[in-house]
Amino acid sequence: MGTIAAPLLGGFSLAAMVQTIALTPGEARWPDAAMVLFLLAAALFIATVQAMFWAREYQVTPAEIIAWWPDAQDRLDMLRAEQARHAAGFRMWSGRARVAYNAALICLLAGLTTLVVPAGSHEHVPVLRWVGVAVGVVALAAEVTWITGSSHTSRGWPGRFLAPRAESDITTRKRS
Repeated sequence: MGTIAAPLLGGFSLAAMVQTIALTPGEARWPDAAMVLFLLAAALFIATVQAMFWAREYQVTPAEIIAWWPDAQDRLDMLRAEQARHAAGFRMWSGRARVAYNAALICLLAGLTTLVVPAGSHEHVPVLRWVGVAVGVVALAAEVTWITGSSHTSRGWPGRFLAPRAESDITTRKRS
């Protein structure tokens, strides 16, 4: 999400925005709305990449924590708490990346769909243009359904986005 897809789609969103600005009046019904949606999508894809970089800052294995502390065997409880804090930070930033990525996808699909809507002329509009609008609407609805359906499998995106879980919510295994 944060290494290949988000940068690629962010670049595409910026290119689509620039191309939308170059449209002449009458080529699209709402080019300004599409331009704003593409710019918002690009900004959210960049936010996704940034949030994933922050999430990786908190990604720590038990072996790494033991390597940081030569006297690790004497500090196991403290080190478990430290790893729990790192895990909470990782969950918080990866949750923010997921929310930004999902919002960016919705903006990108909405921008593409908006751009395909024919201009308000009274001329004949090819049927395939309306098929394109229908495909865009279905894709947008499917993505929103996918995102909202997957958010019910855990604590929900608002909780993941706003703050990490409290330390009391984190279960740590103690070694005997």
